[in-house]
Amino acid sequence: MYDQPRVNTLPTGASRPSLASLVRGWKDDATGLEQRLKDLETISRSHRMRRLMIGVGFVFGLVGWVATAVKTRPTTMVLTAGGAAFLNELLGLINERGWYRWWLVYALSFFDVLLVAVLVVWFGRGGFVAAFFIAVLPYAFDQGHTVGNFLVLTAAIAYLGSSFLHNVLYEPGASLTNAGLDTLVFILVAMALKRIPATLISRIRHARSVMGEAERGYLAVRAPAGESDELGFLERSFNRMIEEIGGTISTVQREADEVAALAEQLAASAEELHATSETVTHTAQRLATDLGKQREMAEGARGESAKAADQAESLRVRAELMQTDAGRLVAAAERGRERVARASQTLRAVGEEVRTTAATVAGLSGMSERIGVFAQTIARIARQTHLLALNAAIEAARAEEHGEGFAVVADEVRALAAEAGKSAREVAELVSELRAGIDAAGRAMQSGETKVRDIGAVAAEADAALRELHQGIELVGDLVNATAEVSRNQAQRLAELAQSLEQVAAISSASSARADGAAGATQAEITSMGDLTATSQQLAQLAERLRGSIARFSVLKREPEPGAPVTRAAAD
Repeated sequence: MYDQPRVNTLPTGASRPSLASLVRGWKDDATGLEQRLKDLETISRSHRMRRLMIGVGFVFGLVGWVATAVKTRPTTMVLTAGGAAFLNELLGLINERGWYRWWLVYALSFFDVLLVAVLVVWFGRGGFVAAFFIAVLPYAFDQGHTVGNFLVLTAAIAYLGSSFLHNVLYEPGASLTNAGLDTLVFILVAMALKRIPATLISRIRHARSVMGEAERGYLAVRAPAGESDELGFLERSFNRMIEEIGGTISTVQREADEVAALAEQLAASAEELHATSETVTHTAQRLATDLGKQREMAEGARGESAKAADQAESLRVRAELMQTDAGRLVAAAERGRERVARASQTLRAVGEEVRTTAATVAGLSGMSERIGVFAQTIARIARQTHLLALNAAIEAARAEEHGEGFAVVADEVRALAAEAGKSAREVAELVSELRAGIDAAGRAMQSGETKVRDIGAVAAEADAALRELHQGIELVGDLVNATAEVSRNQAQRLAELAQSLEQVAAISSASSARADGAAGATQAEITSMGDLTATSQQLAQLAERLRGSIARFSVLKREPEPGAPVTRAAAD
């Protein structure tokens, strides 16, 4: 409704108090704010009441003038009423603009006293002294002792002054004794009447102070409630209400502490259960994974065992075939041993023949040597014949014509000797080659004889080895028979193992499915535990907020701190 101007209040600490705080009795800013609101309300209400006072006073003045009870001229009344009305409206305009000072209520109350004093000036002393109560009592109800005392003193002085002025203007020489007695009676009555609202206001302010303490959470305070009037009954009701609220707050505080402790325990238990559930879930998941791997391994092992069974069956068939082949091999080895024995005998016979042939070849070598000697002799004769033919040709040439025939014969002989020498050389070469071949054949025969002897020894050794091989093959046959029997047993056992692995795979599949179901259920339980943990944490936070909300309430009595300023709650 009004702008809130600055209010001079009592500063805190050791600062010097202001004039407003000294005169008006303001203890703090809250008290100053309350007084300001009261002043504004009093000013607004007195503005409306002052209009009525001016109008009624003006009418009384005119009636008194008509009845010749008032000697003041109507023009003076009009001017006085008009000036008072103008001043009243001016003060109302100032109030509407929000201009405020702490002393303004004193000025307005003094203005009201002056308006009543005008009637005393017009009519003189007497019953109009009661009109001063109109100016005193409203301010006493609203403003308390200070303003009330000021108005009583001001009204008394104004009554004496207005009575004196009336005597001077209209009744010269009249005594003021009766006016003084009226003033004394007014003071006594006004002080008595003022005390009633002042005391009531003091009690109300004290009750409001107690309510302010309770408003700030100090529920151990109590109103005096010493009087048996309406305010006393109100104070008693307030005390009972505070006791009930204090009991409720104590119970709520205790239960909030219990709820907070229970929420903390629940949160801790939920967290532990959540951690345990996570561990169980991880274990179940690992178990499901391991069972899945085991199932895969069982499937693989079943497949491998089936393959192994097939291979064992194939091995059994092959072992039986090997058993048959081993029998054949024993028979073949026996035949081979017999053939090697016959070959050994044949080689020994061949060796004897080779030795005989070697002796024959050795004889041929001697013959070839003799043929070579003959060829050399023929070659030597051919050379000599060639020389003789050459000499004959020379001699025929000397004989010229007589030796022509002889020269022809000598040429033929020389040609024949050359051809004979050539043939002798070829024979010698052939004999030489023949001797080399015979020597090589001899050496080959000797080597063949040695090899035949060696082959005979090898054949004997081969015969012995074949005997041992025959014995070894018989042993291998026995081993093959045993292997075939073992293969048959192994194939049977692998078939049984494959059936067992099929059962293990089925059990692993069922266990893996159950483990997956357990992991899913545990995961759902973990989700529920998470929700429970969140709920317990929210409950703990709610209990903590509840404790924080009621922490400002105290049901214990407290001693006021020395030197601490007294504070009061501001008015709404």
